[in-house]
Amino acid sequence: MNRRGRNQYIFATDLNKRRSGPFFRAFLVILIVLILFVAATNFISSHRLRYIREPVTIANLPEDLEGFAILQFSDLQGREGLTDMIRQAIGNRVWSCIVFTGDMVGKSGNVKPLLEIAGLFPDTPKYLIQGDEDPDYLDTYAHGNLTAYADWAYAAVESGIEILDEPVLFTRGRNGRARLWLVPEMLYSLDLDMMETQYRNTLSRFSGSQLQEDQAAYRRVAEYQLNRIASIREKIRSMEKSDIQIAVTHVPLTEDYVKTMLSWSDKNSVFSLRSSALVLAGHYAGGQWRIPGVGALYVPDLGFFPDDSLVQGMGYPGGIAQYISPGLSASGIYGLEKGRLYVSPCITSLELTSNIAR
Repeated sequence: MNRRGRNQYIFATDLNKRRSGPFFRAFLVILIVLILFVAATNFISSHRLRYIREPVTIANLPEDLEGFAILQFSDLQGREGLTDMIRQAIGNRVWSCIVFTGDMVGKSGNVKPLLEIAGLFPDTPKYLIQGDEDPDYLDTYAHGNLTAYADWAYAAVESGIEILDEPVLFTRGRNGRARLWLVPEMLYSLDLDMMETQYRNTLSRFSGSQLQEDQAAYRRVAEYQLNRIASIREKIRSMEKSDIQIAVTHVPLTEDYVKTMLSWSDKNSVFSLRSSALVLAGHYAGGQWRIPGVGALYVPDLGFFPDDSLVQGMGYPGGIAQYISPGLSASGIYGLEKGRLYVSPCITSLELTSNIAR
């Protein structure tokens, strides 16, 4: 009895090993198959461009602006290899304008893919705002061209892209009575008087004729900014209450930010975030890593499993309509979340209507 009991005890570990072996091997096989499945399906997803059509209802939209269409690109990050997919997705469609909502060249400063996309729309007005990962579009140091623009921005401008750093007006209908403005959102909170004072002081410091190359570049930027401020003021004075304003930003607006801006703004002012019918944004790259059927895993500033309206698509922070583009490539803001997981590259056609969007 005792010997048999000891034998059972001595060989129990080996018996457990023999029993657990097949289960461990099965687990490894399942894990490998799962990894391969995720890799394969994500590869398909990341190499299939999504074309999103987003009707946007604006109750007071003038009849002549019905169907005004904006094609939005965002967060390309200098990624190459998407031009052919974009060409196939757009077909023969036409738009009123193209808007690039930031991080189109990214930290690399690779402007070539942006220029290739711009080349698909030779006759369509194109506008670009700088993203938080893009290099500055104005260069205060000596560089390869004799304008205030950094070399990448100069190449974009030369290709027909306008840097959107002041309001842009579109008119439609008889005598241009239907008016729509694209407005860089940051202008709503910009202190033009303080900005003008700073650049006038800069200009006075570099007023001599014998300037070093870097000083001359700094002077060009100051002159550019002063001309820009004068143009912004003139355009704001020309705005009318019936005009449609569409704000453009890279980083999406939050509920708290919108509420603060509305509380500070003059209710009678025509030029105000309060007057914006729509905000266009990007930045979050659709959440970067998404779990099918669940949503974004983690988004900086928003935490784990945030509400999808804060990450992509249409939302209404503070009661203002905001569309956040899922973008075209991966953002650097996510740290360990490298690449895009179950987030296809996307472009969006936003089509304005006075009817209830469905």
